[in-house]
Amino acid sequence: MPPSSKGSSRSAAEPPLASSAKRQRTVDFGSMSIRVGLPSKGEVLANVAAGQSALKRARRVFVGSGVALALKPSVPKYHVDPDQPGLIVQELNGRRRLGTLSNGVFKPSR
Repeated sequence: MPPSSKGSSRSAAEPPLASSAKRQRTVDFGSMSIRVGLPSKGEVLANVAAGQSALKRARRVFVGSGVALALKPSVPKYHVDPDQPGLIVQELNGRRRLGTLSNGVFKPSR
């Protein structure tokens, strides 16, 4: 098929441009550049509403209090002491100790 007589330099593989030119932005990935259309205000609002709806459905999962850990009695559990943020709490075999971690080893502070 011969090129258009209107002098278009576009290749046949490129999709036609919309009659009302959409806002576009060029995104660079290393040496490659891609032109992308920016969403309309209506599209953004619809996507925000869809995201909010999804979060409402997932809320009960997010609001739950932590996870249940099934640890063997000889496996220590660590967490930060809320009253002393610089210290770690080690819970092991029903015993609770404060300390720090140094090179992956718990060191009691007392």
